[in-house]
Amino acid sequence: MNKYAYIILFICSTSLLFSQNEKLIKAFTALDYRDTNLAIYLFNEVNQLNYEKKLVLNELSQIYLAQKKYNDAIRTNLELLHFDSTASFKLALSYAYKQQADSTIYWLKQYLLLKNKMPENKIRTHNAFAFLFKNKNWEELWRHQWFDEYEARLAEIEYLFDKQEINDLIDLIEKSLTIYQNDTRLILWRARAYLAGKNTKEALKSIQLILKIDPRHYEASIVKVQILDTQKKYKELAKTYLQLYDIQPYRICWLWYAAANFNLAYDFTRALETTKRYLLHDTLSDKIYYEAGIAAKNLKRYNEAITFFTHAIELNSGFSELYYERGVCYYETQQYELAFNDLCMAMDLKAMQGKYFYQRGLIYYAMKNALAACRDFERAKQLGYIKAETYIQRYCKGK
Repeated sequence: MNKYAYIILFICSTSLLFSQNEKLIKAFTALDYRDTNLAIYLFNEVNQLNYEKKLVLNELSQIYLAQKKYNDAIRTNLELLHFDSTASFKLALSYAYKQQADSTIYWLKQYLLLKNKMPENKIRTHNAFAFLFKNKNWEELWRHQWFDEYEARLAEIEYLFDKQEINDLIDLIEKSLTIYQNDTRLILWRARAYLAGKNTKEALKSIQLILKIDPRHYEASIVKVQILDTQKKYKELAKTYLQLYDIQPYRICWLWYAAANFNLAYDFTRALETTKRYLLHDTLSDKIYYEAGIAAKNLKRYNEAITFFTHAIELNSGFSELYYERGVCYYETQQYELAFNDLCMAMDLKAMQGKYFYQRGLIYYAMKNALAACRDFERAKQLGYIKAETYIQRYCKGK
């Protein structure tokens, strides 16, 4: 095979991979929009391409269970079983919801043979298995000791966490770590325990320990997000969302969250860059256009911001902030009639907002209507928008 044939083969394989990945992105985005029917269609298409099968089948099985499509859930989990032995529990659940006792117990037994299972009490008290509680085979199943010492400790830890008995929980975790040193699951539980006890500093220490061992640890990254959100460390939070996107490049919602937090951190350049990465995959989100508009406005790129806010309004015409923000941009570009119309629309959608009256006051003043401007500045002040006081003192004495 000559070098040109290799190049063609490389281009074709790369194009196929891009197509598969883009379909996967669209499937997860459909879930973000709560369009489960479209998500099912796209996940099935990706599955037929034999791409990310474990991930795709797991998502499909969860959707089918939520929709009570138990036959579809069974079919999907039987296929998933080739990649993930814990699918046996979802098979047990599916048969339980169909109240097929023998199949339920069979698949539950297969699950109980695995290591690192969910806690015994959560399995035994699960609503789906209630129809079995007087079944002799159910009683026989639980005569066997399925859980080792480590699993029993994890079960007790989860029980204390659910009860929010934080001091006892931390003591148990610390004692367990003397036996199972550097165990990632225990360290993760310690982080959760400290976070539940509002000790974010100690929680973050545990998470950093896990991420030092495995920088792509998904669950640790999620807890880190919760910690940083509590601490309101928006820039670090945005960067953590980007790390989550690196772990899950098919979940573009992480880009949206990152952009929103870059805006909160006043890093408008990174915010705008991140929104544009999102928009490569999805152009139907009013929220991402809003974040892009906020970033562009604060970078004084007003015409660009107007375009973003206009796209957002086309997708969600009932959100007052979009009209307000676009109105501000029209004002900054001296398009006063358009600015005035947007501020009036914002007020129609959400009345009694001090900043709306203040901004319309600025527009009135620019349009040489000082009396109306002062009336709006006064109303803004009454509504608690203190900034209006400066303009009242400067322009409205005697009016």
